[in-house]
Amino acid sequence: MKRLPQYYLANYMGLEPVERRIALRKFCETSAGYWGYGAFNLCTSEILGAETGFLGKLDPVSDAQVEQLIRSSCTSGSGHEFTSNLQVAKALIQYVKSREITARYFEMPSARFGAGEFLRYWNDLIVEIDGERFVLCIDPKLNGLTSKGMHIVRSIAQVQIIEGLPKLAGFKPAVLYFPKSDSGKRYAMLRKSSSDEFHSYDELHRRYVETYSQYADVLEEIRKESDGSGATGTLI
Repeated sequence: MKRLPQYYLANYMGLEPVERRIALRKFCETSAGYWGYGAFNLCTSEILGAETGFLGKLDPVSDAQVEQLIRSSCTSGSGHEFTSNLQVAKALIQYVKSREITARYFEMPSARFGAGEFLRYWNDLIVEIDGERFVLCIDPKLNGLTSKGMHIVRSIAQVQIIEGLPKLAGFKPAVLYFPKSDSGKRYAMLRKSSSDEFHSYDELHRRYVETYSQYADVLEEIRKESDGSGATGTLI
């Protein structure tokens, strides 16, 4: 059984069993071509002007340099890939210009779940935005993390990363995401939480196990349907 894509996994972990099963069934029945935001991810540190230790603070990059880097890094041959990556990069550039932001390279660990699955939703950066310090998940996908998925990601960052590293005391988990305006333009939004909103590790682990158990049931149900032997999956 293949692992679920990590952003889908977070979204599904945020659902209750009946909703989750419906979403998993839809995921398993939907196939589509894929391209990602790797080109945008390559220039995130440069846009944020991150300090990188040995190299010091990265020089500011121009809009033209960002566009060239994204163009050269898009690999699918899809014009939509280039346009989408560039739109998000421009949105991040505007966000940086409108805030007081400092960023520094920091090697982040991954969060471990289950039998050797390591989840990683954050960059190797610590970021201060308008005086608040964050472990930041940057989600460039237009239909990426849902509000419940963001809650899961922030909770994982809190209980497995921030609470486990004394150097990160006082940091908060947050998600920077990029919705689309009525005019079709992407813009950056920061979603953060207060400490009393986080799921515990035990709750996160329970949701993780339940999600994969239901995923296996749905795959088996679909297999039996395709074999003509009928579905035997349970509702939850």
